[in-house]
Amino acid sequence: MPLPPLPGRCVHCLEFHEKLTWDHVFPAAWYPDTTPEGLEKWKVPSCQPCNSANGESENILMNRIGLCLDPSSPQAAGIAAKAMRSVDPSSGKSPRDAAARAGKQRALMAQMSHFAERGIPRDSVFPGFGPEEWPNEPLLAIPVPKRAIDRLVKKIVRGITYVEDGKFIEDTHVIEPQFMHEESAGFLHEQFTRFGKRFERKPGLVIERCVTPEDGVSSMYRIEIWGRLCVYASVTQRTRNAVA
Repeated sequence: MPLPPLPGRCVHCLEFHEKLTWDHVFPAAWYPDTTPEGLEKWKVPSCQPCNSANGESENILMNRIGLCLDPSSPQAAGIAAKAMRSVDPSSGKSPRDAAARAGKQRALMAQMSHFAERGIPRDSVFPGFGPEEWPNEPLLAIPVPKRAIDRLVKKIVRGITYVEDGKFIEDTHVIEPQFMHEESAGFLHEQFTRFGKRFERKPGLVIERCVTPEDGVSSMYRIEIWGRLCVYASVTQRTRNAVA
């Protein structure tokens, strides 16, 4: 077991802490079964509150997005099964655990029914997760909290910046997740190809990153998870009024 980080700043909240933990840049439970043995998994120093909050948010995403994945995809091998077990009472390790899984199942089913009854606006569907042909009748869907996606994206961006550059993204900059369809991101793809750097923890995670030379922090990211979920993000300087 690795030793805990030395006292210092948390990558996420930027506060100094006497005790820090290791937080996986790409959630540890999100690595597919096809991940090569011995693959180094990026970790960054985090305070316990940030680490716990990240874990809780990531569990919500896993339980929902995982149910929408193709179980036969090597980029997401085992993820759908994990998501299914998380809401399967028979997978519980104790009566209390089984009851908790049953509660998650009831809550998820209730929300799915709600969305099916009222229909789903096209622009509310995450890119890559909608039907190829949009039918007229209401769709059954799984709601995913945008704030949880935002938190994950910011965590990955902060983590890569720390791992690659040894830098914290200070309050002078803001991280903004952006959702767009791939066909609308042609200009960004060109920039990543010409000026970007690629980071991989295949087969589950591929990241492309372009950093501006002016301050070495402002940047653009393309984050692809499980070959399905694709999110962009920008890191830009705050305006002087916002910093003040």
